[in-house]
Amino acid sequence: MLAPAGTPKEIVGRLNAEVVKAIGDAEVRRKLEELGFAVRGSSPEELGAMTRDQLAKYARVIKQMGIANE
Repeated sequence: MLAPAGTPKEIVGRLNAEVVKAIGDAEVRRKLEELGFAVRGSSPEELGAMTRDQLAKYARVIKQMGIANE
């Protein structure tokens, strides 16, 4: 789950707590997985680090492949 840049930390923390609580429910988790979601609970900091890592990885791939944004 993502929120707009600049969302207050208190709001992000509350959203994170509620999402972690929701995905702890077996029925919610099962339904999300049936819809094709990879259900993982983590902290906002972990999501930020993973997102930065993925962006850097794909930036390298795009550069190596010579893909241009036209």
